[in-house]
Amino acid sequence: MIQTRSFVDFLKHPELIRTSLEDFIPFKNQLAVERFFELVEWMLNDDSPWETTESKFWSPVRNTGPAFPDYSVICSGRLVFFCRNHLWQSRHSDWLFSRLLEGLLRHKPVVPNACVGVFTVPTLFVSLSQDQGKTAPLCAALGVRCYGFGNTEDEAFDGFGSGVDAVRTCTQQIGEMLIASGDLV
Repeated sequence: MIQTRSFVDFLKHPELIRTSLEDFIPFKNQLAVERFFELVEWMLNDDSPWETTESKFWSPVRNTGPAFPDYSVICSGRLVFFCRNHLWQSRHSDWLFSRLLEGLLRHKPVVPNACVGVFTVPTLFVSLSQDQGKTAPLCAALGVRCYGFGNTEDEAFDGFGSGVDAVRTCTQQIGEMLIASGDLV
């Protein structure tokens, strides 16, 4: 049976976050998943310059990859997000990517069983106006994939939660700097 997922506008309906992120729902009692929900809720509140577009969770499985070989269990979650001012982000996406990466590299505390993958997603806004694309430039959304490792599912979730916490700290710091600069207006 094919299941179709419907789009939910969390900016209009933030109360649906905890019941609509289908991959996360089976694990909603895990503290790390609660922190992921809080990250998404924070990104979508009025005091944040961010909005999210996509998320996914990979439930705990046996770790057979070469990364973190001392741990037998891995889980991970992905979040794609961008600045609500899309034109600003299109002009500064490289700078945002660098700030996020630098923030994660400096993040404390360092934990042995977590890592965060950072990536961009090219997005081309197609202008339907007569200006030949000047109002709809290429943009790059930001993305993170938080990995947690452990010898038990709980340890893997702890690592995932540490990655989520690091992303929240870094995006909050960048967001505060953007808002204080006044550049987003």
